[in-house]
Amino acid sequence: MSFSEYSEYDAFGLRALIGAREVSISEVAVAAFERIAQLNPLLNAIVDTFDDLVDQQVKVLSCNRDAEHFPLLGVPVVVKDCVAGVCGVSQKFGTRLTRAFTAERDEEIIRRYRQAGAVFIGQTNVPEFSSSITTESVLYGVCSNPWDLTRTVGGSSGGAACSVAACMAPVATANDSAGSIRIPASCTGVFGFKPSRGRTPNGPDVSEIWNGLFVQHVLTRSVRDSAVFLDVAHGSDDGAPYAAPHFEGTYLAEAGKDPERLKIAFSLQPINGVPVEDACKAVVLDTAELLSDLGHTIVEDQPALEAGRYFEVLENLICVNLAYEFQRHAMHQNTEISAETVEACHLKMIRIGEQLPATALMEFYTLKAHCERQMGRFFKTYDAFLTPTLAKAPVSHGFLNANSSNLRAYLDRFWAFSPFTTLANISGAPSMSVPLFHNSEGVPIGSMLTAAFGRDEKLFSLAGQLERALPWKGRKPPLDTFLGGVETSCAQ
Repeated sequence: MSFSEYSEYDAFGLRALIGAREVSISEVAVAAFERIAQLNPLLNAIVDTFDDLVDQQVKVLSCNRDAEHFPLLGVPVVVKDCVAGVCGVSQKFGTRLTRAFTAERDEEIIRRYRQAGAVFIGQTNVPEFSSSITTESVLYGVCSNPWDLTRTVGGSSGGAACSVAACMAPVATANDSAGSIRIPASCTGVFGFKPSRGRTPNGPDVSEIWNGLFVQHVLTRSVRDSAVFLDVAHGSDDGAPYAAPHFEGTYLAEAGKDPERLKIAFSLQPINGVPVEDACKAVVLDTAELLSDLGHTIVEDQPALEAGRYFEVLENLICVNLAYEFQRHAMHQNTEISAETVEACHLKMIRIGEQLPATALMEFYTLKAHCERQMGRFFKTYDAFLTPTLAKAPVSHGFLNANSSNLRAYLDRFWAFSPFTTLANISGAPSMSVPLFHNSEGVPIGSMLTAAFGRDEKLFSLAGQLERALPWKGRKPPLDTFLGGVETSCAQ
């Protein structure tokens, strides 16, 4: 298969080609490596490729008599340099604090992907400890947006989203504690789905990260790819502290059928009252109009949340968790937390976290309960909640600098860029960024839809309907312009 043909297919399409023996697993992997070699020097989305490991994976799949039935057979996947470790792969977590860490076994979600036939081909760029919402760490450097090289890809799954948007891989693993799937999806024009709390596993050792805010899934170009990967990965693993409600059926089937008529609330108002750019408001209003045209009832409304100290409490939670995570990592790596190993804002947040009383953590649980209960009540009236994914179009590099000297300015810009995404993390609700529209400069701006806890299938049905109504598969980043006219087709 030629290089250009590889980029024309999503994961589902590649799996069909492999199943029909029109192309081999090895040929697909070679095509992926060729595209990475061409585009990654421009974008800096991938920090490592797994050439030797890919050969081993291909051999194992080739010898497995049952492989022809695997739903992800031969699908190239890049993995985020954060949490979901792949056996034999070194991780840096985007920080200079790491000397050497190599996963000794697959984490549970990776094991499930591998058993379904996925082929892991590389590792993606992240901010330091995946704790920022742009991807420009001191260790790895800036990851550039394939739609506009001067703008961010978002974060923390920035390299993951960029890899998918540029068709270097059809799928990238990702995770989301404060918007880290949906933010980069919005910035790069891909589909980003955050499952309900407990829908996907965090094991075999870790139970929860960031006190229940964290959940794992993937970034994809198509809705069906995201659905297939959730079909493979969903379900609790042994000892999990959370379990999403059981779902009968498949998410792929839900993505393929239109939902019943839904009652959908929308709001342009962020919790913290920061300004929302006109282009981001326009995208929500255009999405609301499209949903109305599809037969859904659209009402302007929002959950009855007491904003109060919402973001201050959330900042305290992040500081406490960073203090614990960095200290534990430094101990295991036999390194020292200092200005030479940790970015300036994170270093200050660690020091704040070390000084906060235990009551600061308990205050978060009060906020969490409030959000969970209010969202539960809200979704008794509505089937989904529509907002902007972000309050701004993808910002320029340096707008959010985790190595700056002014922590307060950094945090204020953090919440000014992303005031909407955290509510779904705190409440545990499924939420997605859908790439329906671009601004006048041709840069993607996502629309975010959230549903009641456990109703992931409802969002997949809605996403599939939106994708069919306003297909985004024909849109491609202008990479040929940046590369001097080289053909870089990116379809699905």
